[in-house]
Amino acid sequence: MSYAAYPLAGLLAGVFIDRVRRRPVMVVADGSRLLAFGTIPVAAAIAHVTLTQLYLVAGIAAVFAVLFDVANQAHLATLVPARDLPAGNAGLELSRSIAQMAGPVCGGLLVQLAGAVGAIAVNATSFLASVAGVVRIRAEEPVPVPNVQGLTIGQQLAQGWSTVFGSPLLRPMVIAAAIRNLGMVMVKTILLLYMYRALHLSAGEAGTILGIGATAAVVGATCATRFGARCGPGRTLVISSGAEGLLWTLAPLSLLAMPTVVLVLVAAVASPWLPIWNANVLGIRQQVTPIGLQARVHATARTINWSTLPLGALLAGVLATACAQGLGDRAGLALALTTSAAVAAGSSLAILSTSVRRLSVQDVLVATDSAQRYAAANDIRLRPESAIKAVR
Repeated sequence: MSYAAYPLAGLLAGVFIDRVRRRPVMVVADGSRLLAFGTIPVAAAIAHVTLTQLYLVAGIAAVFAVLFDVANQAHLATLVPARDLPAGNAGLELSRSIAQMAGPVCGGLLVQLAGAVGAIAVNATSFLASVAGVVRIRAEEPVPVPNVQGLTIGQQLAQGWSTVFGSPLLRPMVIAAAIRNLGMVMVKTILLLYMYRALHLSAGEAGTILGIGATAAVVGATCATRFGARCGPGRTLVISSGAEGLLWTLAPLSLLAMPTVVLVLVAAVASPWLPIWNANVLGIRQQVTPIGLQARVHATARTINWSTLPLGALLAGVLATACAQGLGDRAGLALALTTSAAVAAGSSLAILSTSVRRLSVQDVLVATDSAQRYAAANDIRLRPESAIKAVR
């Protein structure tokens, strides 16, 4: 239900957020998720919680998560200068990585101390902390530009779509991210089966492996800006797009000896690359996109990228079942895991096959200046092809 939110609501969210102030949207999105999750302990106290209610809560929370995510990324571009966007995104990636590392631990402790329903109740109140953070932002937010051309929703959607796919810079990054997401969600889905059924690891050993991966992601987020500055945008995109998948192809070495040690090492060296990719891609996308198109461009990219997640999970199940039935759990799941990792590694071909692989800091600055000057001299809300010219 949470994965389905972007394909269903992502593009429309971009159109809406480009026409309103972003901070109120983020506050409403947090408040709505608090209320949605809050219905679970209320229902448990009054009668009982049903699976239907859980589906509805997950779906409602996911829609407002989409609104928050799109507004958050579009708002960042109005808070810091273009040159500081990679560092800003690296900060957000660091925050996200720390949360993903600490969240499962805190969730487990809460369940032990307060039970499942109590844990959800406590977690629901965490959205108040997010509201407090958003409200404390003091920077003046630009006034949204009205739709003076009277463009239809379809035409506004087309602007975001055309900006992404009409750009020789943005298009390869979106395609690479979609392929990477497809492969890596397959890896993560099969990895649990592989650890339990092929290697017979304990829950504690599996948790250690996943925890090491989350910790390594924090390290990646910490050095994302420095890595991008040292290697340059093009080389950073090539390396970070396929490195995680390529390294996970080594996981079947755990069949030979010391399985926990091998998987810990693989997780440690593979996990830092996603935050490095995210921080640099988001910074480039925000730099070369005019303010009036930020939400639609981000929503279009996220909709495409995240739509491959549920597909990857389904493919992983089919692949793991077929391989395990044909070759047995050990060889079959190892093959399925390697195949999935190879799919993720193939995402780098989307960058290598284009001129983006040679992208330099100066190229990004030129594209940024061109987009800003074009947006200032022309109404960026004209026809969709105007958006393409601005990015080019």
